[in-house]
Amino acid sequence: MVGFIGGVLMKAATYEEAFGRVEDLTVRIRYLEDQMAELMERMLAQESWWGAIKVLDQREAVVRAQHVLLNEWNDAMNDLIGFLEPADHEWAYRRFHPSMR
Repeated sequence: MVGFIGGVLMKAATYEEAFGRVEDLTVRIRYLEDQMAELMERMLAQESWWGAIKVLDQREAVVRAQHVLLNEWNDAMNDLIGFLEPADHEWAYRRFHPSMR
């Protein structure tokens, strides 16, 4: 599996490693998207401003985690693209992009 050394993403040695990394990050990002939707529903259901603000604080942490994972996803996707023929690049982005369910 691809790992980090000194905070820098190591390149995958094989297509399978790169593919697995992108798949894993895609699943994790989609999980955070589901959490975000749940928090939005909870925020809208609050009966006080204080309750809504508390939920917004939780939402901030999810947004920060999403940003980190999206940056990692971009790096992993660039790594995967290096193993593909140019004609397959668009397919890969459509297949894995977190917002494309």
